[in-house]
Amino acid sequence: MDQGSSWRSSASTTSKCAEDCSNDQMCSGFSFDPLSEDYEKCRLFAESVFTKDNEGTQVVGWCPKGNSMFYP
Repeated sequence: MDQGSSWRSSASTTSKCAEDCSNDQMCSGFSFDPLSEDYEKCRLFAESVFTKDNEGTQVVGWCPKGNSMFYP
């Protein structure tokens, strides 16, 4: 993957990582690895990318922007 399309966030929980992505206009997806070091847990993506990784456990999410409305 092109490293220019992803960047780290300082978020230390899944919900904060999702919030960081939601608040960043360039972010369309995120991954969160709870077993990584604090500064490496949350990665934001400009393009949604899913990869197979048998070595770890990650949470991934999609972060749509625009006029989409989601109701709980």
